[in-house]
Amino acid sequence: WPVPPWDCRRLPTYPPLLPHPPLHPPVRAFHDLIYYEFYESNVKTKKGSNELVEYAIKLPGANPRDKHIYLPIDAKFPQEDYIRLQSAYESGDVISVERSLKSLLQAVKKFAKDISSKYIDPPNTTDFGIMFLPVEGLFAEVIRQPDIIAFLQREYKIVITGPTTLAAMLNSLQ
Repeated sequence: WPVPPWDCRRLPTYPPLLPHPPLHPPVRAFHDLIYYEFYESNVKTKKGSNELVEYAIKLPGANPRDKHIYLPIDAKFPQEDYIRLQSAYESGDVISVERSLKSLLQAVKKFAKDISSKYIDPPNTTDFGIMFLPVEGLFAEVIRQPDIIAFLQREYKIVITGPTTLAAMLNSLQ
């Protein structure tokens, strides 16, 4: 049966922005949820560094003379660790699940350390950054471990988001 155009199950279609699909999942979220004037892509946020953060939200500066400060957002996807964990779950091997989860969390910690050291530079940026995990299942695996969330926020000043939570965060900043 054909789906009527008013059916809520029908997903909206968008004209292509580029001749090929975007390489990074946050592109669609940014285009849909936040005006282009409020963010920049591939930005040097840290003075004296040549590292480019994927996206940076422009926020008002603390002083009226300050133009703006950046909130760095970097997408990370430890694909091999995540696939290994999913395979371990499917096989039912508890030891393999624990080993794969430990490896996944270590990769996330390394990514958080990289984001913190490369892109966070108060007063040019906020005192925290955002790590975007582009798959809800991956995000769920990481936040299921409450100790790692507290550790990343305390040690590296990194907040982890997934597709849904990034969308909510971007929506709240407007």
